[in-house]
Amino acid sequence: MKRREFGEKLVSAAIGVSMAGESANAGTSAPSPRTPRKNALMHVGGDYHSVAGPGITSRENLEYNLRYGVKHLTVQLKNRPEGGGWDLDALKRMKDACDQY
Repeated sequence: MKRREFGEKLVSAAIGVSMAGESANAGTSAPSPRTPRKNALMHVGGDYHSVAGPGITSRENLEYNLRYGVKHLTVQLKNRPEGGGWDLDALKRMKDACDQY
């Protein structure tokens, strides 16, 4: 059996099995409850190790990441305030820059 013939037979068998399952369920009056499908989308992210342009929220970097489907960024603040916390103004500026794109 050639590879192409195997693929054709496999697909036709799968279609036949699914159609047989549908015709067997056609006689029942109450539909069976469906379980929700798991989200199979991959969440691609970018981080501060590879930045195109002057900063992670620069126009060049955001356009580069969006071009390749990256919608999640991991940021690193270089100038952190006293005590090691987060600078709220810097985070808001980053969020606003990302929201523009």
